[in-house]
Amino acid sequence: MKMKLAFVSAAVVAFSIQSAAFAAEPTAEAKAAAANIDSACAQDATTAGCSEKGMGKGLMKCLKKHKKENKSFQLSSGCKAAIEESGNKKAGK
Repeated sequence: MKMKLAFVSAAVVAFSIQSAAFAAEPTAEAKAAAANIDSACAQDATTAGCSEKGMGKGLMKCLKKHKKENKSFQLSSGCKAAIEESGNKKAGK
């Protein structure tokens, strides 16, 4: 029984390490899209009080929260375009 438990534990640890290795590094394309959004949405982020956030660090969540709390707030056309270009169409709404 101890041998079986040790084997299962080792398998779980090995799977966790392997999964983390595959999920750790975004692609160059994803990095470029995030940088494009950060740049295009910089003024929107400042207006919304999200300037310390970046893509992958809560920017979209912050912008959505600000928009929900401030109905008159609209993302700039450049920011919307960058979000749509990235394939994250839901984020710009």
